[in-house]
Amino acid sequence: MVVSPSYMSHQPDITQGMRAKLIDWLVDIQEVYVLESLMSVVVLLIDRYLEEDRSVRRSQLQLVGVTAMRLAYKFETQVECHTLSVDGIVEMCDFQYPREEVMRMESRMLEAISYRICRSMSIHEFLTYYIAHGGGGGDDDDDDDDCADLANYYAELMLLEYRMLEWPPSQLGATALAMARKTVGKSFWVGAPSPPMSPLLTCFAQTPELERRSGYSEDRLAPSYNAMLDAMGQKTSLRAIYRKYSRSEYGDVATRYPLPGTEAAGAEAEAEADAEADAEVE
Repeated sequence: MVVSPSYMSHQPDITQGMRAKLIDWLVDIQEVYVLESLMSVVVLLIDRYLEEDRSVRRSQLQLVGVTAMRLAYKFETQVECHTLSVDGIVEMCDFQYPREEVMRMESRMLEAISYRICRSMSIHEFLTYYIAHGGGGGDDDDDDDDCADLANYYAELMLLEYRMLEWPPSQLGATALAMARKTVGKSFWVGAPSPPMSPLLTCFAQTPELERRSGYSEDRLAPSYNAMLDAMGQKTSLRAIYRKYSRSEYGDVATRYPLPGTEAAGAEAEAEADAEADAEVE
């Protein structure tokens, strides 16, 4: 299910920045209440709803987010979570929305997406698949762990970026993994070639495993890679994902590895500061 990368232009009261702030808040909430793998599903439901309902007010946006989280959890786990019950959501949102409005939003969201919660694979699921088939860091177990954690870190950061809707989850997952491999000092997008199963498949033996299984070559990943690099180089006050991946259970990768693109951004800022200082001297 593809969401139009231009839907925000039809939202009169919602902006890309508001969307990013909502997702950042949901990441903090998700850490306590929801399975990690559901975050990309939650974001997809939010985008699908906002694409269809063009009358959403900014005061309703938090309710849209928690409703998407509630629906994703119920659909994916088939279990009712007390914290994500109607009363739980009322409390989670500091009683900003009455019970009736919470229930009404759930009905509106389901109607807007035509009750079609079934979906294709998420970024997280594509990443899991790629990593399992040659996408780790290499022979070193630490490299493997860092590469996997970094790839998930980068992919989760991209959930904040509205412009990344231009690419499907399969490509974003591949791009995040390619960037993680490069960060830990491995080749950009390769894996151990698989031995041919028959003479007819000899051509596949010449193709790196990751490229063969994902369908993405380095050239095809270049546009999304450059966009991801640019996004990471932008300053932001949204820190929930950074805090999450600064914890030991994720290998402290957020603190141990500077974000790709931030070095260039830092050098540019330093050059601008030097130029301003020179101008003041003159």
